[in-house]
Amino acid sequence: MATMIYRRSVTHDGDYEDGNFERVEILHSDWDSINAQIADVLKRMIPASLDNEGYVHWDKYEIEKWNDMGREWRIEEMYAEGAMMSELLNSDFVRDIKNMYDYPHAPRNKMTDKVYLSFATEPEEIAVEQQAIEKYPSPFLHEFTDPDDDEVNEYNQERARKAAKMLFAMCDYLRNGARPKHMSWRSAVRHWKIHDYQGRTTIAQHFLFTGLSDAEYFNAEMFNGHNITFNDYQRAKDDTEYKAHLAYMKTPEGKAEEAKRIQRERDLQTTMYEGGYTSYARNDDGTVTMWRD
Repeated sequence: MATMIYRRSVTHDGDYEDGNFERVEILHSDWDSINAQIADVLKRMIPASLDNEGYVHWDKYEIEKWNDMGREWRIEEMYAEGAMMSELLNSDFVRDIKNMYDYPHAPRNKMTDKVYLSFATEPEEIAVEQQAIEKYPSPFLHEFTDPDDDEVNEYNQERARKAAKMLFAMCDYLRNGARPKHMSWRSAVRHWKIHDYQGRTTIAQHFLFTGLSDAEYFNAEMFNGHNITFNDYQRAKDDTEYKAHLAYMKTPEGKAEEAKRIQRERDLQTTMYEGGYTSYARNDDGTVTMWRD
């Protein structure tokens, strides 16, 4: 058995100086829970969705955000999907998962796409591996090193959809009873870091494999959850806040606040009509900016 702490921190510009940032820590002490958390994060990193027919739909917004370096693009837009998938497949996070679980969809070396099987011992593991191999071929993308190498970029672009399917298959593999094949005492302590920069917001995710075998070594009350994923935690938190909001809106204070909000909206529409404004935006400081298109 193993234990892992998943830590997710969200900071905005200036939050570090003010000591104000959001942090969630969840303790995982069984492999099904650990795998579910890894799969959730991995799935969110794939800039695409997979429909019921097995077709990959690219998330153009996420790809453009990755490709936009401010004054220039990382690579020509026509090659962006392939380059982003290449970077993801060759990231330490994905490589370590594949090595740790001996995931079967790995190239034997950089010169071939042949698939080799790991030595699964449990019938359910063999079934999961075989099903995944039959459904998804093994893709290999070059490392994204030279944005001007058209031959490599075209090759990556052709295989990007297969690469996305492979990562979705890896998520399914993790959620269906996968167990690590390489977890010696030396490798039991792992620390994966993932940073996502969204404008002025930074999301940092840490996977801390402690090397300890049981949750009894920890004070579970110090964590935001135990053997649940961050998505489970967030859904429960949102549901609780929503129910509290509904209850508050039924109180005299809540009804008065809603009446004031409705009146402010009416005043805004009246001002826009009388001033001939066509558009408006709400600012962070609570003010409203109006203009004519």
